[in-house]
Amino acid sequence: MSNLFILNETFTNGLSYNLLYLISVSSVLSGINFIGLSYLLVYVGAVSILFLFILMLINVRISELVTDNNNSVPLAAIIGIVFNLTLFNLLPNNFVAKGYLYDLDGVLAETSHITSIGNIIYTAYPL
Repeated sequence: MSNLFILNETFTNGLSYNLLYLISVSSVLSGINFIGLSYLLVYVGAVSILFLFILMLINVRISELVTDNNNSVPLAAIIGIVFNLTLFNLLPNNFVAKGYLYDLDGVLAETSHITSIGNIIYTAYPL
């Protein structure tokens, strides 16, 4: 699955889109939906604004930013396949079978992440 995201990062033109895809996919795959969304809103927005400020500061022309990167697609596919093979060989054999990936939060597994965080905020920490 991450091979598709590596290819997506190869074909997209903007760095901010690449960061958005990378952070959102890693947060959704780890099962932290609400924290991942808030991370996207805060940090990716700040990084993209900083990146745009730096581009305006050093006065880079748009023609210099647009490059042809189709020749790096096979290299990205090979690196993605090798990375996936080494990662899945390092994980224990029954890591997914025992359900560790699907039940990361244990206590809050009955409700969604947003509902459980809302319950905690409005019951334990009222204003």
